[in-house]
Amino acid sequence: MKKLSKLSIYFISVSVVVFIALVLVIISTSVSFVQTKDAINNIGVVAYNEKSKSQIDDAQAKYETFEKGLGASITFASVEEKVGVEELTKAKAKYVEAAIRDVNTKHINGAQESDVQKELSEIRKTLDSYFANGDFSKISNYSTLTSLEAKYTSQSNASSSGNSQEGSQEIEIC
Repeated sequence: MKKLSKLSIYFISVSVVVFIALVLVIISTSVSFVQTKDAINNIGVVAYNEKSKSQIDDAQAKYETFEKGLGASITFASVEEKVGVEELTKAKAKYVEAAIRDVNTKHINGAQESDVQKELSEIRKTLDSYFANGDFSKISNYSTLTSLEAKYTSQSNASSSGNSQEGSQEIEIC
């Protein structure tokens, strides 16, 4: 029997290593896909509370990890559909809409200005992180948020200049 040359052994070894690496990438991507899909499916009923926010944030983090794992060179037209990205987007929109309804109710009921401003700030941070592309069209009551932000920004500016207005202006509930 003929002995393999060192070069042949080297090529065989490299081939085995590349094959193992490829198998690990495929397994990792598959596991990430399943984890992402499960996290999205576990969101359930969306409400304005920490449980919903935590579930949405977990699903979003898993999706971002999965997306990075695919790499720029791999594109699948139906991957987003299969993993449930649309459901994740809907859940994020419902959460933000519920938060806007909550802060608007507090505004109408005469909550402390600082409390409303703090909640508006938190909602804006959440909205900007959930919809980093700036597409807020999925938020049905987005105009209520911007109206409240404008009102409380102008109130804050007026208060700091000593020209606070009396009374409260109601914002339409959407």
